[in-house]
Amino acid sequence: MIDFDIEDLEMLSNPRSFIRGRDYYESGCVKSIVKKGDFYEGIVRGSNSYKVTLDMSDDLPDFDCTCPYDFDGICKHAVAFGLAILDGCFEEKTANNLKLNQLTPDTFKACFDSADTKKKLDFLKQILDKDTDLQSQFYEYTMNAHETLDSISFVDVDEVKEQIRDALISIDFNDIIECYDPHYGDYYDDEGYADDALDAIS
Repeated sequence: MIDFDIEDLEMLSNPRSFIRGRDYYESGCVKSIVKKGDFYEGIVRGSNSYKVTLDMSDDLPDFDCTCPYDFDGICKHAVAFGLAILDGCFEEKTANNLKLNQLTPDTFKACFDSADTKKKLDFLKQILDKDTDLQSQFYEYTMNAHETLDSISFVDVDEVKEQIRDALISIDFNDIIECYDPHYGDYYDDEGYADDALDAIS
């Protein structure tokens, strides 16, 4: 429910700002309005782009705009912003559509504690099915009675690769690798073996 109407916008602005704001709205200058509880924010583009907000926490429209307007009433950008809200041109952010980086530890804990066991197990199974490294950690954790994941040690594949590369680089392949070619009936050195070996572990 929106607790203001077009008459409120007219009262909050002067006649010129209201007309210009209506023109801005009808021209599509209002962009990306997001509602979070009683707070709205978005962008209105004119000669520049300005951030406009509306706070309805006190049940009275409290507009703010980053433009330099400082005269009688709210600016044209705020009027355009208000008209867009009245027409329902905004996206409402709720607990169900929070982005991952907006999820606080307290929100997650409350969600986790309230979820039933079957839901948790279904989620765990789907995550494990997608990640073989996690499968290995799960196996080690459950089969060897670890109390924390920190107590599980795994081989660092990249570190092992680096050690093998260092060892291969230190070998003079031209001195120790000889191959017999039956077509020519003789031995020959292949200078490409070192490169092939390094490529194989990369």
